[in-house]
Amino acid sequence: MPCFLPTAPSAVAAIALSLVFALIPAKAAYPDKPIKLIVPWAPGGSTDAISRAMAQRMSETLGVSVLVDNRPGAAGQIGTDAAAKSAPDGYTITVIELPHAIAPAVVDKVPYDLLRDFTPVTMIGTSPLIFFAGMDPDSKDFTTYLKTSASQSAPAAIAHSGSGSVSHLAAEMLASRSKMKFNLVPYRGSAPALTDVAAGTVSGHFATLASGETLKALMFALLFGFAVGQVPRKVSDGFGQSLETIYHACQHLTRWINLPVPVVLICMSASQIAETGFEPLRAMLSFVLTFITICAVLLALSVMVIRSRSGGSYPLVLDAMREAFSLGVATNNGTTCMPAMIDG
Repeated sequence: MPCFLPTAPSAVAAIALSLVFALIPAKAAYPDKPIKLIVPWAPGGSTDAISRAMAQRMSETLGVSVLVDNRPGAAGQIGTDAAAKSAPDGYTITVIELPHAIAPAVVDKVPYDLLRDFTPVTMIGTSPLIFFAGMDPDSKDFTTYLKTSASQSAPAAIAHSGSGSVSHLAAEMLASRSKMKFNLVPYRGSAPALTDVAAGTVSGHFATLASGETLKALMFALLFGFAVGQVPRKVSDGFGQSLETIYHACQHLTRWINLPVPVVLICMSASQIAETGFEPLRAMLSFVLTFITICAVLLALSVMVIRSRSGGSYPLVLDAMREAFSLGVATNNGTTCMPAMIDG
């Protein structure tokens, strides 16, 4: 993920330039005004997050504002074209990624030339790709996934983040090296692609580790896989020790916190009552009771609807909902409930 500056046209005559520069008064030291950082991707993605962190550090170091300008679209080409057409004065910079190198091979006409229109400044960082597959036994490891895909009558569906994206190239490389056919399905980014992988709509997706959605999906996969015994031994040993250490630390911390908590709560409540009276506490209690009542009513209606549609008994419905409900509450994410709901 290097950073680039637009390149100025070459000079016509060295003597003429010398005369011109001699007549121009000296300018202030660079930079003397805000710098625009064009990010050719949508806000909220990994590139946007990294670019904003870099912009903040640049602002602190250079003493001027570095403003992030998101210009998403066309696999990064719209924002990059805007940077290429800007004045080559050092006050417009942009971020170039692997899709920019892929674009000339998959797009008929790219509106800029990376070698002609930009000057490389520095390498910001790199990020590995991770392949995500479903949580069924046929995808317990990569070898099993390939064997299962090869034995199916129809090509396995692999999601990618758009034509010319890194995930698209990775899927094509997998097909080429494994000599297998895959049905490559385009998505608008890794977030919806990972959602459909969890739901079983597609069988897999390549995602960069730097992405926030990738990290959330990876942590959930590790936790869930560890819980059901699907994480490999060499991974689960260290992961289990880490979880055990965190668990014991939380236990000790909770014990120590529980001692002063009642006293602290009584003091805080007394101070609050002394200042405002009992009315705020009554209003808060009323809100909590109303919220719990609404949630209970909605949950009861859901159970009644599911029981009516399935034809099963209430105990059977509650038992089927237990896993999905627990996953949803624990992760605060409806996507994580999908595998349990589908299996149920």
